[in-house]
Amino acid sequence: MSETYDFLFKFLVIGSAGAGKSCLLHQFIETKFKQDSNHTIGVEFGSRVVNVGGKTVKLQIWDTAGQERFRSVTRSYYRGAAGALLVYDITSRETYNALTNWLTDARTLASPNIVIILCGNKKDLDADREVTFLEASRFAQENDLMFLETSALTGENVEEAFLKTARTILNKIESGELDPERMGSGIQAPPKGLLSLLQHLTHLQLTRTGCHGENLQPLTLGERLLPARRYYLIPWVLD
Repeated sequence: MSETYDFLFKFLVIGSAGAGKSCLLHQFIETKFKQDSNHTIGVEFGSRVVNVGGKTVKLQIWDTAGQERFRSVTRSYYRGAAGALLVYDITSRETYNALTNWLTDARTLASPNIVIILCGNKKDLDADREVTFLEASRFAQENDLMFLETSALTGENVEEAFLKTARTILNKIESGELDPERMGSGIQAPPKGLLSLLQHLTHLQLTRTGCHGENLQPLTLGERLLPARRYYLIPWVLD
């Protein structure tokens, strides 16, 4: 059975190699830690349907390789992303120092309006910390980013990072700041055609009528696809 949802958001998970991006995605999708995690080669993909502000939203998530040799490949996946997790390792100053480059790529190649949350990952290794919470918080504030510290190992703040980003996108749609119909927005809303209504509104019924409205009968699926007959939406059949 196909999934039904109110919106689909395209997400990216970006950052340097070793920051724990794939483990974050695995924790969010599978709700468990990925023990045998190797560096991503190219791009990995995952999806999950979540409830955000009373709306059903499908998150389509692209986990990109952090190694420089894959940058030319992964950049092609940035196009049309609505949201992103920008990930660094709190125990690695090197991954933190590279954030500006990743952020520039996201806003240049995806969209200037992409919603980004900065994730300081490996919060469970606080004793080995090289980047303070305050320093990263200032970077986030200066670059108009949301910010959380996360742990792919324990699951702390992992779900919240994805949901907070999705909630912000949804709020911008509802306020009119983001247009789901705009090409490259990274957002898909249910299509408005007749057959799409049938897919998304399972309680919708179509009827068939003669010249004088006699013999109203529900249509079969095959008849719905035939252009030769006259079909009508009858308002009173909607719940």
